[in-house]
Parts: sequence; structure tokens; C-alpha cells
Amino acid sequence: MRGREKRVTRQDVSTVVTDIIVEHLGCDRSKVVPEARLIDDLGADSLDQTELILLLEETFDVDIDGRGRKIRRVDDLFRCIEAHLGDYGSDAPQTTSGDASATPT
Repeated sequence: MRGREKRVTRQDVSTVVTDIIVEHLGCDRSKVVPEARLIDDLGADSLDQTELILLLEETFDVDIDGRGRKIRRVDDLFRCIEAHLGDYGSDAPQTTSGDASATPT
């Protein structure tokens, strides 16, 4: 439904990013909090971090490139996506709860 744009909220970003982290890392949702460190707290390795960035780029249709090296915590992922979406008026991933594989429509 590209003709009708949905405004993306900070909560939308948080929910989708959390869904992707939980699905990709297989970690408990309750551990995915903004201050959680991807490697130390959620058990990711450097390959997982790269794969998460690629999944988020695809899901939100953004290019994270050089900023990916600075991503250490869940909040870094939230802020990176938010920065790319600007005023949250761009195409939003249309997901239902628990569907982290959805792509923008």
C-alpha cells in the first residue's frame, strides 16, 4: 500500500528493531532494552552485528554503512534508524506483532 504513507513513530522503530533482534539472536525479549549491549548482554558476535545491520537496512530501506561500526547497544540501533527516518514520515515497515521479517509496503 505505497500510495498511503503511514507515519512511523519512535515506538514503531523500537518494536520492529526489538522483533528483529529477538528473532535473529534468539534472545529473551525482556533482555532487549535500550542499554543492553549486543555482544556482552545479548550474546551477539561481530557477524551477528553485521547481519542485524543488514536486516535493519532492508527492513527500513536505509543505508547505515559507516555508522555500523559505532553500534554497540540496542539504543545505538534505535538512534541510527531514527536518524535515517528523520521526521518519521517515510515508508514504515508494516508489521504485525511478532513479524520482524516484514518489509516496507
